[in-house]
Amino acid sequence: MGKMNFLNNAASLDSKEGQFTFVTLVMMLYIIAIFLAVAIHEVLGHGLATILFGGDFYAVYISPGSGFISFYLSNSISTLQIAIIYMAGIAVQIIIGLAVLLLVFPKIKNFLLGLFTLVFSVAMLVHPSIYLFLGYFYKNGDTKYAASILGIQPDIFVVSGLIMTGVFTLLISVAALNFIGSFRDVEDDRVRKQTLLIFWLPPILLSGVSAILSIFFIPLDDIAYTLTNATLILLFMGMSIYLVPIFVEPKRTRECRMSVKNLFSVLFVFIIILGVWVGAFGVSQDSAHGILLHDPPVDVELYYSDYTIGNAELFVYHNGTARVSIILRNQIVNRSPLEEQIYHSFDQRPDWDRYIMRSRNIVIAMFDLQREIGENLTFNTSFGTVRALGVEDELGRVCTTYIHFYDDGTRQLTPHEGVGEGMILHFIDPWQNLNPKGYLDEVRISCGDDLRIDSAYGENEYSGTISYNRGNQYNNSIGWKNINLRDSPAKYRVIFTDPIEGTRSLDY
Repeated sequence: MGKMNFLNNAASLDSKEGQFTFVTLVMMLYIIAIFLAVAIHEVLGHGLATILFGGDFYAVYISPGSGFISFYLSNSISTLQIAIIYMAGIAVQIIIGLAVLLLVFPKIKNFLLGLFTLVFSVAMLVHPSIYLFLGYFYKNGDTKYAASILGIQPDIFVVSGLIMTGVFTLLISVAALNFIGSFRDVEDDRVRKQTLLIFWLPPILLSGVSAILSIFFIPLDDIAYTLTNATLILLFMGMSIYLVPIFVEPKRTRECRMSVKNLFSVLFVFIIILGVWVGAFGVSQDSAHGILLHDPPVDVELYYSDYTIGNAELFVYHNGTARVSIILRNQIVNRSPLEEQIYHSFDQRPDWDRYIMRSRNIVIAMFDLQREIGENLTFNTSFGTVRALGVEDELGRVCTTYIHFYDDGTRQLTPHEGVGEGMILHFIDPWQNLNPKGYLDEVRISCGDDLRIDSAYGENEYSGTISYNRGNQYNNSIGWKNINLRDSPAKYRVIFTDPIEGTRSLDY
């Protein structure tokens, strides 16, 4: 009985206790509303539009204030459709927000439900309107992407966003003062302004805190966005707090008593929302584990394909043919748990077409093949061990082809004098020559018993001659384990001799 009395304990909205409860409720309701608004923006906006245009929506992250979806769009989707997908989040928010404010809210009589509807309208109307304006100046803003894709000036977005922010702020302020004023005495101008200040306190306070924290924790490019966002909120809401009470004088028609039960009901929902945010999605985008709805199409692996690790394995035959295997593996560094999950979804299902294309270009560059020769190479694919910096990964993507160095039209075979009985194999590191920041992590060269590795060395502009550091020539298998750019060969040279006959010269 005592517990029930405590829960039913209620204070008038006009009392200090009632106002304190009111402030607490508004703060919690605002966080709940923002979380739901972001979910609507991402899922019903971007996500649904992606699906409607034939794209693939496969992951989502939501938090109170920010979110994103991961999606894939095929080449058949037009630029207009892509722009619509980027703007769908804002559009859906505003459409739903207007329906709630103009059609649903007038029918609500319950104070707590009406208060939430008003706060929800703020999240659905005011914030997307500001984003419509500021999104062009934010490096990852939806407006920026849409305007860029369509090739248009952002003036229409900027002007529309500013106008809508002002209109929606005034409309919600009038509705809030009329609604709250029917439950408490707001005949005094000062009390009316105080009531609106309490109502707008959460967005003002939270945006102000974000602006201050941005100076210390947010990248320099994003500070201007956060500060401008806080300035606009303070400006528009400050104008509403000052102007609306002058023209709106609602009369109290009923009494509202803020009970502890109301507070605990909202607190319960608030805790659930926080639990979903922290538990299901993660505190921030950098630490997001989000929700992977399903494995993305293999084409998405392209966005996680930096080909950080690369090995080359060559087996040279007596007839001047070489089996060349390019082994590639991507690495993911300092990524969020959600990105890790997406990355590992490709472990057993590589985008082989892209690995073959990449390997083909590597082989062409390594051996200076004529493009038409390289384009006619056939590749087999498999998984294999790839090595880099002491790490072995058994999920290396192996693309293997055979090069006939004596085929007409190849550049590898040219007359070579002074070699004696044998053949010389030259090739370059394609990453050092095409991308000075990279290098093959490991190179292995071997041959059968009908050939013998006579000598081998590499060279670069930093260290001169670089000897092999894996295997030995007596076992007909050598290699270079490369650990940095300065000590990795840019050019390789291996001399093979024929232990029985001896004759040919292989060069590129």
